[in-house]
Amino acid sequence: SAPIDLGGEAVAISLGWHHSCTLLENGELKCWGRNRDGQLGAGDTNDFDILSVVTVDLTCQRALSVLQGWYLP
Repeated sequence: SAPIDLGGEAVAISLGWHHSCTLLENGELKCWGRNRDGQLGAGDTNDFDILSVVTVDLTCQRALSVLQGWYLP
């Protein structure tokens, strides 16, 4: 496996069934993995390459924590 470039220091990570999200120290939320049910928070259900990183649009807000379930329909 290869490291994933998140563009910052991760302070928390949450793992789902086929997707993961991490909270960066600057408050950004980055997710990667399958997205066929919208798990990545990208606003769509386009299925991505497992190593494609998506920045979740928080509309000028900072995330304080990250938590997800096994499967999000």
